[in-house]
Amino acid sequence: MATADAQLVLDELAARRELSVINDPIAYLSKLLLAWKQSAFDPHLALAYRAKKKLAAERLVASEKERTERRMQRSRVDFEGNAKRLKKILSEL
Repeated sequence: MATADAQLVLDELAARRELSVINDPIAYLSKLLLAWKQSAFDPHLALAYRAKKKLAAERLVASEKERTERRMQRSRVDFEGNAKRLKKILSEL
């Protein structure tokens, strides 16, 4: 089994666990692996799970980018304000 296929099976298990309680995850995983071996594996939950995780990661990155940009803007404002104050102090000397 290729690594990508193994991850797809694990993602299917993770997606199913988010939707319902799996009393015996090892048995469920065994059934998924058997389905994969028999070319009967349907990764529809895994694909939705991946899309959801990707969207969450993209939102997190966008949120962090916005926070960083706001922080940088505040720093620029602080720097400009401090530069003006320093210039005023120096002009009074």
